[in-house]
Amino acid sequence: RSHSMSDEDETTIALVGELPRSANQEAYESILGVYNRRSELVNGAPSYVKASGERYMLWHVSVWGWCVGFASDKGKPRGYIRLSSDKKRLEDAIGTWQVPMNDGSWLDAPGLRLLRHVPPADEVSVVGERTRDQKDAEGRKRAI
Repeated sequence: RSHSMSDEDETTIALVGELPRSANQEAYESILGVYNRRSELVNGAPSYVKASGERYMLWHVSVWGWCVGFASDKGKPRGYIRLSSDKKRLEDAIGTWQVPMNDGSWLDAPGLRLLRHVPPADEVSVVGERTRDQKDAEGRKRAI
């Protein structure tokens, strides 16, 4: 099944990578992963919800750009990370994600990346499957 990527906005994206050491690792690790596009616009821009549970969302705010935070805060300039951009389409937004510091400033998180064109979650599991021949060969090795 081929996906046309012309004017179509991303339907599934993934946040991956590493956070700055000073960030609260546990809290941040829970926001990483696959996000699915929602039908509802937030502040006139697409919004995304985390595929595993609906606790976290990704949305656009004019004063901040793109941010990831609790679904209950959607549409507000609040969140765990942000990508400063005035682009209303996530695929047009370029830059470095940032994490908030306790003093109110923002710290660059160059290790965080947004993966676009991610296949739907049910298709991702196919990647990394070994062929039957490889499994048989490994089985024979163990049997010897």
